[in-house]
Amino acid sequence: LGSLSVSAGGFHESFGDMTALLASLHDDAVIDQLQAETKGDLTKPNVVSRTAEQLGISISNMTNRPKTDALRQAINNHKYADQHFYPYYDKSDPNGKLGQEPHAYSNLFTGAFYDLFNAAYLEAAKDTSRTFKQNVTQARDLCGRLLFRGVEFAPVGDTSYREQALAMIKADAVDNGGKNRALLETVFKNRKILTAEDVAEHDKREAALPQLTLDPPSVQDEEDAKKFLEANRGALGVGETRLEFAGTHTNRRGETFLQYTFHKDIDLEGPDYGTLEGSRMRTNGGLQVVFDKEAKLLATYFDDVTPREVEDIKDHLKVAVAGGALSFDSGNIGSSHIDEHGMGYLNVAHVPGADGTVVQRSPIIWG
Repeated sequence: LGSLSVSAGGFHESFGDMTALLASLHDDAVIDQLQAETKGDLTKPNVVSRTAEQLGISISNMTNRPKTDALRQAINNHKYADQHFYPYYDKSDPNGKLGQEPHAYSNLFTGAFYDLFNAAYLEAAKDTSRTFKQNVTQARDLCGRLLFRGVEFAPVGDTSYREQALAMIKADAVDNGGKNRALLETVFKNRKILTAEDVAEHDKREAALPQLTLDPPSVQDEEDAKKFLEANRGALGVGETRLEFAGTHTNRRGETFLQYTFHKDIDLEGPDYGTLEGSRMRTNGGLQVVFDKEAKLLATYFDDVTPREVEDIKDHLKVAVAGGALSFDSGNIGSSHIDEHGMGYLNVAHVPGADGTVVQRSPIIWG
């Protein structure tokens, strides 16, 4: 929640929409309505693709936002492009067009996820003996598992859509032997979230996965985790990065996850940062290491903080300031801040810590 990254904020909002989509498809009445509206063609806007209809209508009535039948629409044609081309949000269509504001930017990943759902539905429907409900249910469950396992395998740090997509490919490789890889690649490449180079780099990293075993098989405390890290820095590719232990857990599959984090604080210099000039902003990275139930290394990903990521966050702050969309809170928790179009401000706070005070996104309590 504290990340200032555009994609981290966008994925946070998209995850809510994707979860709502999946949850709605556990209601038989919704599936019946979906069939009635689409006649089996899920590319038509429908009860599932429309997100938060009542909220969208209410916000439209209370603000200058263009009238709509939903807050957001999962059926869209957005493709990834450099965020520097986007305003904070497009006031002509704050619901549907891409912008750096998290709710606006979420449309891209949510659209890709709906494409994945539709592609999985079409694959299931090739069996003509199956019912519409059976096809939808199969697609729902496949996409849900890929999403949630992808989040579980995702890197620790300021996430990107590319990293989330590759984590879903990794999850499919672990759980399904890569059965759905072609489908995942097609969807994410079409949305330009992934490129052929991204996939090739992923495959190269997977091929070079070091042969490590967790000893002891279950990490009992922070000291065990630190010892493992120090003994395997070279194999894990983290160099001399000062990593802090963040946590460990073992899931129901018997897989053990070790997580470490680090941050870089960057000075904000220049009038383009408005009232934040002279402050320091925080960027986040980390390491995730995953072991299977036999304590053998299953996955690892070191998420560094790159110069490009730093520039992207700086750009995000400048765009918010230029658009009058920066909201500053003196505490750690913000109150609701929305403009005349019903869009949220970039709510930030100066947060004290062991390394001094830094600017981070401030969680908002809507009231």
